[in-house]
Amino acid sequence: MEFARFLVVRVLCAVVTYGAYLLILLIARYEVAYVVSYVLGIALAYVTSAAFVFKRKVNARSAMLFPLVYLLQLLV
Repeated sequence: MEFARFLVVRVLCAVVTYGAYLLILLIARYEVAYVVSYVLGIALAYVTSAAFVFKRKVNARSAMLFPLVYLLQLLV
């Protein structure tokens, strides 16, 4: 069941992040739109994963560690 929740949440995050990118493109260059939507997507993924997938409370320590995976992904 956790895996199913994970899939649903991740698809929704992808849709919302892409939608944010398209909206930001209306007022900013694509580089800015990409960075802002990427950061929003990471925040959304953290909050939704913690709350709906893993049923954990959001806390400062895990919130700081979560983006490191995305930072590594961006660098590789």
